[in-house]
Amino acid sequence: MLCGLRGLCEAVVDFAASKQANVTMTFALTLVPLITVLGLTLDFNRTEGAAQQVQFAMDGAVLAAARELQQDSN
Repeated sequence: MLCGLRGLCEAVVDFAASKQANVTMTFALTLVPLITVLGLTLDFNRTEGAAQQVQFAMDGAVLAAARELQQDSN
């Protein structure tokens, strides 16, 4: 495992020391949209989760009210 970590560290150092601007500039330009999309995905996921919880609560309330109406009519 240490060998794998050492190799990763060496790769990061080599990447940072690279004098070729193509890789670094491409990485920098794609990092901002990638982080933006990740943030939007997480925000959308939380919003959908909250909407689903509200839907479950409404379903439960309607079922409880229907059960209560059925018991009252008997």
